[in-house]
Amino acid sequence: MRFIRNAWWLTVEFIANRYLFIEMAPWVLPLIGGPMVSTHVGESFDAFWFWLGVALIAVGTFPLAIRQYFLRHIQKKQDEQDARERASLRLVSRMVPLLSAMETAGPRDRHRLRDQAFEEIVAQLVKTAYPGALGYRVTLFELGRDGRGNVQMRPVASAGREDRPRAHDDGDDVFVGMMSLLTGDSDSLSKRKVVGNEYTSFAAVSVSRGDQVFGILTVDTTSETDLFEVDEANLIPIADVLAEYYAAANRKHHTRRGALFKLGMYSVGNVFSQRGSGS
Repeated sequence: MRFIRNAWWLTVEFIANRYLFIEMAPWVLPLIGGPMVSTHVGESFDAFWFWLGVALIAVGTFPLAIRQYFLRHIQKKQDEQDARERASLRLVSRMVPLLSAMETAGPRDRHRLRDQAFEEIVAQLVKTAYPGALGYRVTLFELGRDGRGNVQMRPVASAGREDRPRAHDDGDDVFVGMMSLLTGDSDSLSKRKVVGNEYTSFAAVSVSRGDQVFGILTVDTTSETDLFEVDEANLIPIADVLAEYYAAANRKHHTRRGALFKLGMYSVGNVFSQRGSGS
């Protein structure tokens, strides 16, 4: 089904981008086809000329309809992206002032307020920008250790579609990809046409503050709508706010340089090999 939709959209895009034909055909071809139809009906009906006229009218008007459909689709996507951007900025402006409440709270209360903020931010992203009903899921993954001391990326807040995210242990492909955001040159990533997972597209950004790294914020989807660089841009200010909450809670942090070494995950050679390969 996805292949059929992609093939249809490629056809629409091809027709819509034939600008000269679309500008000329609706005017010229119906002018030729119209008289053919009108003069070959009734007693003077001639099937060949009649249907040729109908075909010319159709060929002249159908591409114009396709182009209008294409432009409406593009405008709809742009409106959706603009709405997501506005929702992200509103969420940032709402959550930043709440950081001041953590300055006067004790250590336990600061952690409680931080965790509540994480749940609120993720829930609001789903409510206002990436609806779970449309196949989206927003997750905050935290870099840390499990109960046995093994390094992992574990979900600490998630909202959206029903299937819950799982923790990613040291060594699996998703974990390696997440660590590349925390230790590499790029702080964000988006990918489409993902196979082998429960989602088909995702966008992810690192949650960091200067040399401190805390985790990864992700949006993934099972819908036909892919996630792009613009979604990365929407998530970056949210990730910055999450990092401020981590810092305000005075949690013991990992540095960008030392994240791998302090957690005992890789040798120096493996780290530089990973950065060089961009994996």
